[in-house]
Amino acid sequence: MIIGKKAWGLWLNTYAEGIVDWSFTKEEIVNEFTMNDIMIPTSLMKDFDNRINMLKIKRNEDYLEKLKKKVV
Repeated sequence: MIIGKKAWGLWLNTYAEGIVDWSFTKEEIVNEFTMNDIMIPTSLMKDFDNRINMLKIKRNEDYLEKLKKKVV
């Protein structure tokens, strides 16, 4: 079980960035933990989901800005 943010925090951004960049899926990451009998506490999963959503919003905003510049 992952019990502290210290270990989780080392990989959180890497996992989230990879998911947002379509390098892999959240399900693939979670499945790896499950296959290795590693439980992720709900609070850390919420943190993970929030980070993914935040990065997706930023990616989409950046993409929209690029599109606007091409149109003008």
